[in-house]
Amino acid sequence: MGGETVTGRLTAMAMHDMLNVLAVLKENAGLLEDLIGLEPAIPAAQKARFGGLFRIMQEQFGVGSDLAEALKRFGSEAAQPHADVAPLLRTLLAVLRRKARGRKVSFVVDEGGGRGLRAALPPAPLAAALFAALERAVDGLAAGSVVRLLLAARDGRGMVRFIAEPGGASGWTDGLQTGPAEDIACEIKDGGAECRVCFPCL
Repeated sequence: MGGETVTGRLTAMAMHDMLNVLAVLKENAGLLEDLIGLEPAIPAAQKARFGGLFRIMQEQFGVGSDLAEALKRFGSEAAQPHADVAPLLRTLLAVLRRKARGRKVSFVVDEGGGRGLRAALPPAPLAAALFAALERAVDGLAAGSVVRLLLAARDGRGMVRFIAEPGGASGWTDGLQTGPAEDIACEIKDGGAECRVCFPCL
């Protein structure tokens, strides 16, 4: 069993347990909110403050559950010989969501002509290339930018195009690897306004 497979299985197992913990915490936060709401000795103003606090807690438990579910899925698929590109992208976006929200950069997955696109390689190397481009977009683009992630395939090669909108946001691709690595290449287009992560596909 290879190192990536072991790491993936351990991640999936840990996230499965984490999901159970978060579910218990979320359920009990809701129960405690209900009990406080029924307690006549607590003033209405304090009940309202507690209610707001419990709603924030439940929201954060939900965010944690989404992240744990994404990592569980990624870990369970780490040993697969082929990667389903769109689900992999959405998993990476779930991991990056908090940072992207803080930077006010959003992403839209557009499967277009690449619906059902599968890479002819395991998830880990493709995830590394995609995550590097996603993180560079978050760090390099201005607040309010939207990045369209367009999936496409042609002649046995698949690609994810990172198209920043509004147009003309050149320079954000600086520092991205442009040479092939494990059959994956990151191509810079339009003077640095767009990048394409290219890979062999089925």
